Amino acid sequence: MIRLYITAIITAMLVSAASYGLHCISQARLANKHRAEIAALSAAKDAACMTAKAITNEVSNAYQKELTALDVAADDAGNLLDLLRGNGASAIQPGVAASGRDAGAAGKKLYFGNSGILGPDPQKLIAIGKRAEKTRLQLLACQQFVRKTQKPLK
Repeated sequence: MIRLYITAIITAMLVSAASYGLHCISQARLANKHRAEIAALSAAKDAACMTAKAITNEVSNAYQKELTALDVAADDAGNLLDLLRGNGASAIQPGVAASGRDAGAAGKKLYFGNSGILGPDPQKLIAIGKRAEKTRLQLLACQQFVRKTQKPLK
């Protein structure tokens, strides 16, 4: 009877050792499989990152070129205004109000254009337009980036 117990214990130990060995082999295979998957995902992530960087640089460079062109255009508009002022556009000095309607504008520098219409300083209008155009260009750059990076819906 004791011999039977010893045989059962030895058999259980051998089965346990074999099971543990198979478990270790299975874990090693699984670890190798996961390493390969992790490497593939890492490579895909790196490629996506490089693509996003390239798109960002492309959109940013285009945006910077447009801002430079805008600055040049605004400078040209300012130069044109200076030229026009020399050809008949005259400034109304502060405190010289022509009528009661214009009295509220006293203290502000107003201009008569060639049309004879009283209005605000053209340089300020150019500056406001430039800020608005910069905002528009920034929004267009953001839209371009989103369009280039978003995946099409299926």
